[in-house]
Amino acid sequence: MKGLYICLLAFTLSACSTHMYVAKTEFADGDRTCLAQAYWYKTDYVIGSKADRVLTVMAGGQRTAVQYQERDGALVYMGEASRDVKVYGAAPVGREFPCGHVLGLHSLRQFTGERLSLSMHCQARRDELSVGQGYLPAQEAPYQFTVQRETLFSFTGAVPAAPRPPGCSPR
Repeated sequence: MKGLYICLLAFTLSACSTHMYVAKTEFADGDRTCLAQAYWYKTDYVIGSKADRVLTVMAGGQRTAVQYQERDGALVYMGEASRDVKVYGAAPVGREFPCGHVLGLHSLRQFTGERLSLSMHCQARRDELSVGQGYLPAQEAPYQFTVQRETLFSFTGAVPAAPRPPGCSPR
């Protein structure tokens, strides 16, 4: 009987609710309107919670996804001199430099709102061998994303499937 209680307790403690947050906004790309989306996961257990430390940002039009990571108390996309060109803000000092950040949020675990404000101040370095269009286009003003949350309850730690890459449509 004691073993049954221990099994039930372990089963109950393994229960969790996993939340997938998907943030979306639109941007102009020539004669098209493209969708940009960011997503992350947060899991609540009976005791405590955990959240991703990486915010993945994808933009429509066959663009490369980038990741904003928790770093020094902020969510930052760190560029590299070999692959990025700073378009807005101070020129980079070293090999790595901040290309973008999430405004007003230090950790994805803290997120509670319906809006996400995110900046991108760099563009991908282009040369004759470049195939893709880079990533979320650089702009001086931050992008304003609207956030939706999907919740999945599970005893096995299952997570919702990642969102499909966004696309573009003619204006």
